[in-house]
Amino acid sequence: MSSATDQTTYVDVTDHLRRISFLVNTSSPVLAPPLVAEWLSNFCSETQDKQAGPKITRAISSSSSSSDDILPIPNSTPLIRHNVKLHRKTTLSVLYTYEDPDIVVEYPETSPAGIGYLMRRNPYNWRNPLLDVVYSQGQPSGRSKKGEEEICNLLIDPAQVRESPDDSNRILCTKIHSTCSHFSSGFHCRTHFIIFLRQGAKACPQVNLTEASVPHSSASRAQVQDRLRIDLETHAATTSPNCTIFEKTAAFIAAICSLGCGSSESSEVPNLPPSEQEQWAFLEAHQNQIQRGYEPAIPKCPGRIALEYNYRGKAFVVCEFHSSNNRFHLYRILDDSYNLDYIEAFFNEDDDELQRIEEAACLLGYGPLATCKNITNFSSQRFHCPFDHRDAHGRLIQLPMRMLPCNTKFTLYEPLEQFRLACPYATIPLPRETPPQIKDDLLEVLKSLDGDLADLTPRRFLRHPILQAYLRQKFPQLPNPTLSDLHSSFSNREHLRVYIKTAKVDFFPHGTGWKGQFSNFPCVLFGSKNGKMQTCQQKITTFAASSISPTSPHEFDTDPSSGPEPAKNLQLIVCMTPNGSRRLQRSQYLQSDIGFQRIEGFHEFEIAAMDSFANTSMIRGVIFLRIYLNRQTALAHKMVMDTVNNIVRLTRVRLSNGIISM
Repeated sequence: MSSATDQTTYVDVTDHLRRISFLVNTSSPVLAPPLVAEWLSNFCSETQDKQAGPKITRAISSSSSSSDDILPIPNSTPLIRHNVKLHRKTTLSVLYTYEDPDIVVEYPETSPAGIGYLMRRNPYNWRNPLLDVVYSQGQPSGRSKKGEEEICNLLIDPAQVRESPDDSNRILCTKIHSTCSHFSSGFHCRTHFIIFLRQGAKACPQVNLTEASVPHSSASRAQVQDRLRIDLETHAATTSPNCTIFEKTAAFIAAICSLGCGSSESSEVPNLPPSEQEQWAFLEAHQNQIQRGYEPAIPKCPGRIALEYNYRGKAFVVCEFHSSNNRFHLYRILDDSYNLDYIEAFFNEDDDELQRIEEAACLLGYGPLATCKNITNFSSQRFHCPFDHRDAHGRLIQLPMRMLPCNTKFTLYEPLEQFRLACPYATIPLPRETPPQIKDDLLEVLKSLDGDLADLTPRRFLRHPILQAYLRQKFPQLPNPTLSDLHSSFSNREHLRVYIKTAKVDFFPHGTGWKGQFSNFPCVLFGSKNGKMQTCQQKITTFAASSISPTSPHEFDTDPSSGPEPAKNLQLIVCMTPNGSRRLQRSQYLQSDIGFQRIEGFHEFEIAAMDSFANTSMIRGVIFLRIYLNRQTALAHKMVMDTVNNIVRLTRVRLSNGIISM
């Protein structure tokens, strides 16, 4: 191959290089004739001389995941270029180029000089790469307006490169910029030293702020795993019976300071001396700050709490308004699960003894004087550390969290839609959340739970068989896969709770309460309206509901469990299949039970029987129907029997109320 001659005709060899690019990732040597090696050497030298940027090197992938890993993070190795000019004002210290359109970058590097990511996108399924980043973004932020699009040296139209070597081959882009407002997985990403009020993370004052404020330029899943492992090891090292007793005692003391008696059965006001009035006002104002101005509808008892001893010498704490005639106020006997020395020092205001006990606990790694590790995102609504610490005046309170500034700036240059076929790249000098593809898959799993979704919590979801089967299908190489293997953000249960709530809204648009029952279940609906019965039958489930207000008082119509303001209407839901109705009228030795309360606001009433043919016992009998009602009264039971009898009449056989044992 001749070099440095104007008469040389150049041919596009991109397709040829792409076809043999897989050879670079092989561990064995690639053998070729000496003539081919010489031609390649000359070609590389000529290409490097003509390019504006310096030498291109290939990075070594730090990922050790196998090719069977289903995470949407392809085992793609980027090309690395150094000192690449983005435009007239910015030169990137490092530029990573990814050719795989499905690449996901969760933890982009940062640097004061700027780190760039040039990423190929699918023009027909354009996806913003910012959505894959774990770090979130906030103010100041914005994007270029229509008619004010920008250009950069990296986004060009390849078809015009050979025709026009000047700047006319650069395409118009939308510039999106924002600032880091996130603290992810215990790694702080500050790269500048200008402090903005609306940026960074929040940390407890007892945190080692010097260590937490050390800037870093990169993060990875391995570092996140190391951080979690260190936290678990630290927790295991400090966990002991003494630690458990101390933490329980400290939590009890904190509850007394913040909530007091906690009863709402008293309107009396204690006669406090001026010193106690000042302390009470401070604690009340501090609790109001923690609750962000929320005031409970029912005021709590303001009575003072005292430590006393009974005739057996057993210690107990009691509210001053507690008496034999008023037992709704605080009264708790202190057993061996409490640190009595700590409680006595607190009530006796023995500061020296309190300091001695807390310093001894601090040496063992726990207590209010120990170093705290609570660091949270700036977007979190928490303004105070959830753990109690001593303030400058020696008071045991939840300290307000401090800001950890972070000023990393993120900029995305995205080609306009009309240029995406010509230049399917997005360049990012970057750093938010779960990638959209994984989020959509998780929502599909949640929606497949059907009825189990109604009362689903993150803890129940993590143990659900459908999720376990889904994870084993996705991770066949792991013996016990967990949801965090799908994505590290799912380790946060509050993060997972948001997705569960979203799925509930989609699956139960009318909620799971009384109103939602009429639209959530295929049923036969019985409703009392103007004294007439309305029916609407579908295939499988028989569902009956009645909202009836008692027209006359009943001498036994008193439900102590219904609270001070019981529901005015009797709400009744009967769930029974047509086959269950027929089996019910043929059965003997029926029994009923109303001891369940698995649905909030409703009692569960079921009718079952022993099946002599199937040889079932009374304990594990056949359940014919379940009834959910909001009151346990004689009138409610009568309404249950009448409603069940009306349903069984569909089989043309009347059910005798005397058969059912109440």
